[in-house]
Amino acid sequence: MRGLVLGAGQLGAMMGEVASRLGVELWRYCPDTHRYFFGTEMDSCGDKGPDGFDWVTAERELLPQTPFHGELLNLSTYQLVSDRLPQKKLYDELDLPTAPWGELKKGDSADALLAKIGTSLVVKARQGGYDGKGQWRVKEPGFVSEADCIAEAMIPFQREVSLVGVRAKDGRKLFYPLVENFHKDGILVETKAPAPDMHQWQGEAERILGALMDHLGYVGVMAVELFDCGDKLLINEMAPRVHNSGHWTQDGANICQFELHLRAVAGLPLPAELLWRPTIMDNLIGVAFDPNWLAGEGKVHWYNKEPRPGRKVGHINRWL
Repeated sequence: MRGLVLGAGQLGAMMGEVASRLGVELWRYCPDTHRYFFGTEMDSCGDKGPDGFDWVTAERELLPQTPFHGELLNLSTYQLVSDRLPQKKLYDELDLPTAPWGELKKGDSADALLAKIGTSLVVKARQGGYDGKGQWRVKEPGFVSEADCIAEAMIPFQREVSLVGVRAKDGRKLFYPLVENFHKDGILVETKAPAPDMHQWQGEAERILGALMDHLGYVGVMAVELFDCGDKLLINEMAPRVHNSGHWTQDGANICQFELHLRAVAGLPLPAELLWRPTIMDNLIGVAFDPNWLAGEGKVHWYNKEPRPGRKVGHINRWL
């Protein structure tokens, strides 16, 4: 069986780590450079790949047009989620909980929304932006949008949690435990699995993510980021792909999220259940490789990327 991942970053490379033992010949294609990669390789194999693929998936939402769009599983989901405006409209359509929000077009003032939905706003560019990029905090009148955006009321919350799950082609779903995420400067630095008191919200989080996957007819791994407000969960964003907050599953679960995604998109059987043990994932951000990490209590996953400020270059998983 031969599969293709659109995107040539570390998420696809980590799928490559498990592909061969599933009997999958996994290739990756960079839609920006039109170059092919194989398995876990971070160096290009050139601009020629195999003649055909049994299935095509993606490691990111925002994709330029490629020769493989006609074969891409979940294409309509990627198109929807790459723009935050239809994403927010979908939550409202499905009556799923999210913060009060409104639309801001380029050049619009946020003053009316400040008066209508909250005294503090988080303004997010409709497309692009990650790890805190493309976002603005607005607390005073006078803000004018620099791009087409959405604006959300800034909600006081106790913590950010996320849920990663999978949906097979026959509609069967499995979920990992809810995890707690910690950020610095908008970048995920640590994930704790499971989240303390996970059982309070596990069922509600599964309801939210399951409703999204079923409505979209999604196949594969999907994640949803949520705000725990004490008395309710609110959706922050969804991600139709393997997710940073699921990296702990590589060493803390019987089946990691990367294998689970490949099984689903390739039509291979899912496990009877997901088993796990308490694990912490720490991101390595903007640092050079340190061999002393190998003497620690955790397992190191290095992405072979050149370090630069704010760039995720690896992570360490350790059991609790």
